[in-house]
Amino acid sequence: MRSRASSCAGGSPPATAGRCPHQRRLWHTALPFSLSAPVRGNTLRITVKRLGGHSRRIRRLRPGTRVLATGPFGALTAARRTRPKVLLIAGGVGITPMRALFETLPGGPGDITLLYRAGAEEQLVLRAELEAIAAERQAGLLRAGVPAGRIHSECFGF
Repeated sequence: MRSRASSCAGGSPPATAGRCPHQRRLWHTALPFSLSAPVRGNTLRITVKRLGGHSRRIRRLRPGTRVLATGPFGALTAARRTRPKVLLIAGGVGITPMRALFETLPGGPGDITLLYRAGAEEQLVLRAELEAIAAERQAGLLRAGVPAGRIHSECFGF
């Protein structure tokens, strides 16, 4: 997985953690990518796993390349929160919107916990960032780098 940052033109609703702008640049088709970090200035960051032809071609883009981003779309935002304590659950590449929410959701020590699973320890992308966010926010971070059929009880503290 690689993270890319690109400029965002105004005129659309503000992009927020958890929402996905559609990227258009190399193709004439909309590609939904979630923001993997909060918006900073005029920069949006997406993290893409090479799964198919379109996502593989993202690697050709250079940081700073202008893309047309429409949206944002989706409702996975802090505004949907209904309780003080939050458990975010992600698997594999699904960590990207959760990483952004993990950093930005309002909450005090112990209010936010992220559970993240991947097929192997080396597939836990953004791990260092997640650990730094958890330490800074005093938030819970549970990660499991094991195959789906073999979740160990120590991953969950049983």
